Amino acid sequence: MKKYQSILCFIGVCSIALTACSNDQLRETEAWLTWDPPLDICSGPIERDQVSYTCSILDTLEEIYLSVDHMPQYGASEGDLEAYIRANAEICGIEEIFDGHFIIHTVVSRHGAPCVYLLSAEDVFEDSKGNLVDLINNSGTWRPGKSGNDFVDVTYAIVIEIKQGAIVEVTSL
Repeated sequence: MKKYQSILCFIGVCSIALTACSNDQLRETEAWLTWDPPLDICSGPIERDQVSYTCSILDTLEEIYLSVDHMPQYGASEGDLEAYIRANAEICGIEEIFDGHFIIHTVVSRHGAPCVYLLSAEDVFEDSKGNLVDLINNSGTWRPGKSGNDFVDVTYAIVIEIKQGAIVEVTSL
């Protein structure tokens, strides 16, 4: 876990308190120390958060199914999505999360293209969304959902459960 430091400077006397930036982000500029904040700072715990994302697929669809005979699937087998997320997810402050979860609301088009339109989080850090949206949107072609013999557009929710600073389960709704 990265430890961070903030800089307090008073009339030529500088003191460093351990709170919010790493030594490699400090630089000396004309006898003053400045701080370039990292992009992945976690701004504090929240109980619930919900962020909407623009999903261009939604504008072109006539019908979106909630449930179908064969739900969309990432990869060749059921466990491939979990393996992909575990290997590639970067979640700011995950080490600090005791119990929490993310729900990634996605549409998988009849052509197999995923598009995240909503990310819900509970008991995590405000800025801890990390790369989850890009991770799903750029995951490649999925096996689309199927109703009867027809491929259809389907909503698909991915739940990432976090306990004691680690991803413990990835499921779908």
